[in-house]
Amino acid sequence: MRRIAKLALKLVTAGGTVFIAACYGVLHEGTRGRVVDSVTDAGIPGIDVGCIDGTGVIDVATTDAAGDFQMAATCTELTATDVDGAVNGSYLGKSVPVAADYMVLRLDLQP
Repeated sequence: MRRIAKLALKLVTAGGTVFIAACYGVLHEGTRGRVVDSVTDAGIPGIDVGCIDGTGVIDVATTDAAGDFQMAATCTELTATDVDGAVNGSYLGKSVPVAADYMVLRLDLQP
């Protein structure tokens, strides 16, 4: 009887973990966010977002059509650089400390 109880407890414990992951998804590791225009809040495509930790730039992602980016690395600071020129507007670069799981970087147009 004890063996059956132990087996049932192991199954419930393992099944509970799988159930929680299936319902809520796997926890996201890394850095993600969105780059937006500081005036319109519209997403900006074509911006390189650099991920910096204590050793320097460890990852770079380019924003998609909605201005979203995602990197596997965990960052302490993010840099945003407009690399496509005037194609999507010419924006000033920016560097900000990472303060949340999801970061929104607001960039200003070049004067």
